[in-house]
Amino acid sequence: YKCPIEAVQPRFWQTLVELNFGSICYRKIYLLCKNNKNLEKDNKKKSLDELRENKLINQAKREVPGFTELLGRFERTVSVLGRSQSTFNNYSRHVAAVSLHFGKIPTELDPEQIQDYLYYLQKKSKTPSQSYFKHTVYGLRFLLKSEGLSYDYLSL
Repeated sequence: YKCPIEAVQPRFWQTLVELNFGSICYRKIYLLCKNNKNLEKDNKKKSLDELRENKLINQAKREVPGFTELLGRFERTVSVLGRSQSTFNNYSRHVAAVSLHFGKIPTELDPEQIQDYLYYLQKKSKTPSQSYFKHTVYGLRFLLKSEGLSYDYLSL
């Protein structure tokens, strides 16, 4: 986004400020234009973050048989239950990581395999992130529940 006034006369604003002729209205327009530039930068950053997050999900869609269909059902359930899009994105990312680790969808895993994966997560890092671990458990629990499968063994 380019401020139309700034694009035509960029030095105009500097002159107004230096000579103290700038009215509050002009300064507000300048600040609005400046803020719009910042918003554009934030949107670009957000798009890059979304691409990075979707990379794992897209990889799972390509490499794990049945993941695309599972994700579609999961998204529908999350939406019907009134959860936010960010909840779905977060849970999906963790479910994708589990799927990629085993090469199959989590609904095909037995409880022992899931427990092994959770143990692996804890041991993978010297300082494991509790929130990452919890979101993995919550995502798996929500997925298994939505598929009508037992999830009792997934307690924190």
